[in-house]
Amino acid sequence: MSHLALLLAAFQAVQAPPAPQQGEGTAAPATPAQDAPATPAQDAPTPARPPRSDAPTPQSINGVQFVVNDQVVTLRDFIDDLRRDNRPYTTQQERERAFRETFASRVRQLLMEQGGRELGYEEALIKRYVDDEIQSNIKASGGIVDLGEQLRRSNLDPTGLREMTQRGVYAQLWGMAVEGQQPKSTGRLTVDRYMRPGRILFEFERAPLTELAPGTVDFQNLFISADGSGGVAAAKAKADDAVAAARAGRSFTELVRERSQSLTKAKDGWERGLALKQIETALPEVYEFLATAAPGDVSAPIGQRRDGELIGFVVLANVKRAEPMLDFNTPRTQEQIRRRLLANQGQYRRDRELSKMLEGAYVWPPELFGQTAER
Repeated sequence: MSHLALLLAAFQAVQAPPAPQQGEGTAAPATPAQDAPATPAQDAPTPARPPRSDAPTPQSINGVQFVVNDQVVTLRDFIDDLRRDNRPYTTQQERERAFRETFASRVRQLLMEQGGRELGYEEALIKRYVDDEIQSNIKASGGIVDLGEQLRRSNLDPTGLREMTQRGVYAQLWGMAVEGQQPKSTGRLTVDRYMRPGRILFEFERAPLTELAPGTVDFQNLFISADGSGGVAAAKAKADDAVAAARAGRSFTELVRERSQSLTKAKDGWERGLALKQIETALPEVYEFLATAAPGDVSAPIGQRRDGELIGFVVLANVKRAEPMLDFNTPRTQEQIRRRLLANQGQYRRDRELSKMLEGAYVWPPELFGQTAER
């Protein structure tokens, strides 16, 4: 059985109910009478009995899932990652692909984190970055109470949040150092990020307009959670009521502040500058409304799913699309192209360094990441 198949079986075992204990729903074993005389058969040791065919099979509840250098990821840690990634799947094939993608993403994250630690940044600097990031999370969530609820849904506590944030800071610092945006612990930049004007002009003349300046969209969203509303039917009724109120002339911003259960509530539900092409790929039902909405339109409730399960409804309004327009003679256009080139160059450097790190890393099981086991 492959390692992925074992993971699927273990994932189901973790969610299975515990086996009944002795005495639960079974008759108690008979005991000999106190006054019965001893016999040789009673004094002799009882021979071992063969295991009953209906006896519960022991089930593993945790274990080592994979290893990257000196860091171990357990089965439960990986399942938590899988749930947080929220990769959509409806078939067994899509489920296995989601598992493989989460595996690859976690390994990349571990390698970047390890690379960041090896750069030797001072602990005080890391702590300041972590504190700032956690404060940003609190602000984006609308307060520490709302953040606590988000952590509960993600199976995290404050300690787990700090540890995860610290890992992310190390990975981010590694990436910025590789791209040349952040000095290493020596205080020196080691990557030249200068982009020649001729290279910018070449990119402007070569690349399609839709790639240089993809169409974007701004909109407000109001999310009603099924879990926070007492069920899917109740959430749908609340979403319908919000739609009716908005179409009757009620301020959508006020409705978001009063009723939304999304993190975007902290910014009045606004999502700005999102690429329509990416929305079309990730959320086709949302794209269908955004691509054709006129000023003042309010969408009907759009169901949102996670792991195939309906988790709530989102209502969209105040859509404003921006069509691509570029004039090379303006500083804004040249800066936009320069950032695109630097982003592509930075991604290439990250991938190159990660490939080198993976080749030199100890990874178990090796076949899980396209490597061959040592003979």
